[in-house]
Formats: sequence, C-alpha cells, structure tokens
Amino acid sequence: MKRSFLPLFLALLSFSLTAQEGRNPDKIKSLKVGFITQELELTSQEAEKFWPVFNEYDKQMSQLNEERIESLKKLYTLSSDASEDEIQALIQKGFKAERSITELREKFHKKFVAILPLYKVAKLYAVELEFQRKVMQHIRSGKKRMHTEEQRELDGRK
Repeated sequence: MKRSFLPLFLALLSFSLTAQEGRNPDKIKSLKVGFITQELELTSQEAEKFWPVFNEYDKQMSQLNEERIESLKKLYTLSSDASEDEIQALIQKGFKAERSITELREKFHKKFVAILPLYKVAKLYAVELEFQRKVMQHIRSGKKRMHTEEQRELDGRK
C-alpha cells in the first residue's frame, strides 16, 4: 500500500509542475501533505494533532529559509568595492539565519515527539528531504525538457 502512492505522487507532481513559471505552491503543499501522511503512515488521530503543528513549523521554516537565501543572494552579487563592514554584516546575517533554523528545528522536535512516536519523527526528517529532492529533481527535468523544446523551435524542428 505504501509504495502504491509513489506513482500517483509522481504523476500529480508531474502535472502540477509542468510549467517552470506556473508552479502552484498550493498544489505542492497538497502533494507534500499526502506524501508525508503516506510515508509516516499517520493515523487519523496523529494527523489531527500533527498537521497544525507541522504547518506552523513549515511556515516559520520557509520564512527563515527566505532570509538565509536573501543573504546568500546579496553576498553573491557583492561588488569588489563593497566595504568589509557590509560584507561582514551580510555573512553574520546568514549565520544568524542558520542558527535560527537550527533553533526552530529543536523547538519543533520537542513538539513533534509529544505528538508522534520517536521513530515517526525521525522518519519525518528523512521524508521531508526526500520530498524536497523529488521536487527539485522534477523541476530540473522540466527545465531540461523546456530547454530541448525551445532548442527545437529555434532550430525550426518540432
């Protein structure tokens, strides 16, 4: 039963991420909920308690990741005439965001363990990474397909 969800997941993921610019966060969120529920084999009682806590965790984690990524983007685009103080401030901002991410994980780990058996919490961390990996893999394959189709159009082929 558990593995029968994977083809459905991949089909839905393929459908929802076909256009590079047209990704729908709500569809991805829905797929993530289904994937985590299935992989953790959550009971209805566990799911009822788990999802409000996880959704808050996910929301806060997204905000912190955005801050971290913003710092990295600024570091990447620094010009050679940037001051050392400016560079140091950006580096420290990135470190602070990473520390905040770790603190958030530790805070919510305690909440997850209060709701789920420890083995399901441990599996949650692996399942989250697996979902992210699958999404990124699908996005990359979509970009390759789009590039191939664009190249054919430029070459006059279809």
